[in-house]
Amino acid sequence: MKKSDFEAGLRHINRWLHPDSIEKNIANFRRLRSEGAGKESGPLLILISTFKARALFAWFHDHNLTTAKLNAYIAARLRILYAQTFPSRVGGASSSYLFYPLLSDCNELIHWESQYFVPLFNSDDGHYFFLDPKTCDFQSLQFRLAMAGDWEILGERAEIFLSQDVEDQRRFRADNQLYLALAKNDSEGVSCAMQSLLSPKLMKARNNEQQWGQEARLVSAWGFMFAKLARIHGFSFDVDKDSVPIEWIPESPLAAYDDTLEPLKESEIYDAFRVDASPSVNNVSLLSPRPPEENSLTIRDVIEIVDS
Repeated sequence: MKKSDFEAGLRHINRWLHPDSIEKNIANFRRLRSEGAGKESGPLLILISTFKARALFAWFHDHNLTTAKLNAYIAARLRILYAQTFPSRVGGASSSYLFYPLLSDCNELIHWESQYFVPLFNSDDGHYFFLDPKTCDFQSLQFRLAMAGDWEILGERAEIFLSQDVEDQRRFRADNQLYLALAKNDSEGVSCAMQSLLSPKLMKARNNEQQWGQEARLVSAWGFMFAKLARIHGFSFDVDKDSVPIEWIPESPLAAYDDTLEPLKESEIYDAFRVDASPSVNNVSLLSPRPPEENSLTIRDVIEIVDS
């Protein structure tokens, strides 16, 4: 990471740290939510971005991992509140949303995100995009299947992807090589795939993806997510500390997390989805992620509910 890029990244996130921003947007959230009709999305999205910036600043400026995890947790909880309110918003199941649950090290948030499939059920003449290896939805589902450890279907889909050679999807080959190795419990395959995923050339290309506005000049976001994914499933390897903070990789949840922010006090992690204005599926509340004491919601469950 070039020093000039790093400094520019810090300046960028510093713009989100205005001291009055949180209080102002909580007040706007409260007012607009009371009016109904889903008007609260704006201040809620600003709050999510603010706490993302606070998490990054806590580590990259203050070198405080505990504060980084606490702010990452709040950003991820607010994101869940957004998803519960607008469950079928297009793009809502992008793998990038797992960055902050993974950074928080809160297993409950990771468990929730591994079951969030609703936005993937947008179809073209009855054909779901997540079944098509040429789509971003296909890759979004792959990461969630890997988080959930749904090895059979993950491995099958990885093999389908790797058997094809679609030019504009080649950047995802290493992802699916990792998924296939994880599905087969192949330590050597995991290490080889991670070497590819953490290569400077691929990391540079992937860091420039649109969703990494705050993170791009500070950390290899995909490198961190894949390294953490592999570690969660019991694999360890060396990472380049200049691209991914090695302190982020071990599983080390905090003893307690903070749910006292006003919007979070009104909701629970496993609250059922609200029916949004133009849901892509019926029975959306039945597709809400389930707590650990219940059987996890799988992609097979969701397909059965949606198609019933």
